Amino acid sequence: MGRSWGHVVRQLTDAEIDHYDRWDERCAVSPKCQDQATHLTAYDYVTGRAGRVTDSRRRACTPHAEKFAAKHGIEIAPAPEFEPKRDRGIIAAEVDSFDEPLARVKLERSGRSWVLTEYGGNGFTISGTVWLDRVPAETALEDVLPHAEAELALRRRYVITRPWALSHRIADTFVERAERTPAWADVPWVFTIGEDSAGYGRAVWRAIGLLDEQFKPEVWALGTTGIDLDRAIRTTNTMLAEHWELGEWTRRDNTATTKGRARVR
Repeated sequence: MGRSWGHVVRQLTDAEIDHYDRWDERCAVSPKCQDQATHLTAYDYVTGRAGRVTDSRRRACTPHAEKFAAKHGIEIAPAPEFEPKRDRGIIAAEVDSFDEPLARVKLERSGRSWVLTEYGGNGFTISGTVWLDRVPAETALEDVLPHAEAELALRRRYVITRPWALSHRIADTFVERAERTPAWADVPWVFTIGEDSAGYGRAVWRAIGLLDEQFKPEVWALGTTGIDLDRAIRTTNTMLAEHWELGEWTRRDNTATTKGRARVR
């Protein structure tokens, strides 16, 4: 056996082709090839003196996919009926913005600053911290609580689910995603589709979902290439269909807005 094995090639799903097209990700077999990606090639191989096994997965145009199949004596497999579960699929990766809720948060003073420590899962594993840099260290604990709640909403879209438990200069409470709480569950989100260049150096289409101004929004990047408002709306509807119920879009110039709610999960 050579230093590579397990060669496979398959057609991309329509969703994968659309994703790569929107992001101008062409055939990756050759730097000079700018043809549309229509297939995926993959194989395992040994690299380095240590004999480490790794894998190669590349987008390929139809001619390069056919050459790959002929070289290794294999058939080109059809696109899977559903998106591959190995990587949770292209669309799944684009919309998977809801992480697991935090179990609790602890507020305490650390040095000359107040800090929120986030505990996820079992309530004991630290999953992150939020520093309240704008709150003076000498501020009384009770007066820090409103600032802590505002930061949790703005940075994480969390609301507290029970009163803070105060002990000396430490406070802790349990939190939940706002949209999963009775107070916000029935409040519609406002969705906006538009184009900007922030962070990419060129125009990128985005869909933004906002529950309320006090909360962190959800942002979905739609792509940079070959997109107009019609395609942006179609892409958003497809990407969010599993987790959101969206209304009819209202267009204005080069933007569109609608309201929607998260599906119960």
